[in-house]
Amino acid sequence: MTMNLRDILGLKPKAETAAALRDALEQMTVQRDAALARLASLRAERGAVLLDASREAAEHHETELRAVAEEAERLSAMAAAMPERIAAASARELCADLDTAAMEAEARAEAGAALVGPIEEAVATLARLVAEHDEHNEAVQTINRKMREHGRSKITLPLHRIWPRAEVSNLGRHLALPGPRSPSPTLDVFQAEVIRARIPRDAV
Repeated sequence: MTMNLRDILGLKPKAETAAALRDALEQMTVQRDAALARLASLRAERGAVLLDASREAAEHHETELRAVAEEAERLSAMAAAMPERIAAASARELCADLDTAAMEAEARAEAGAALVGPIEEAVATLARLVAEHDEHNEAVQTINRKMREHGRSKITLPLHRIWPRAEVSNLGRHLALPGPRSPSPTLDVFQAEVIRARIPRDAV
């Protein structure tokens, strides 16, 4: 069945999104290919129809041929204009996605920056606790040396009471705590990792 102008206009995209435009192009392409195939068939039959068919049949064939040719031309023109629109819509959507991503990144950057102060405070607390732990640990080790000299059993070190298989006992020697913030106003960052404990995971 030949598509009239109203039918063809009904194939226009329902929205200017890339997805809607691609769907519309797919439908146009299907209809265009069908019209072109029908047009080729009518043209192949034209000579025989003009020679052998009645006047009415020949006129009907000529009318259908013109209608199908017009249908194919309209659909081809519409389909040819679609790639540029799809590219433009894709560019708009990518720009919108990047704007959204930039807003999210900005919000996350602000949220992360707000944590720097609490992290510094926590690290200061951690440094104090590590120093206090290592002071106790050193005292126990000093006493253990005396214990060994006199054949007495050594006292279990503080960390080994919690993590028996830990390979270290002095935390201060095995933790990399952050130093002061950079003096550069554009590189206000920690100069070292917050914590890098060299304690086996299976000891936790």
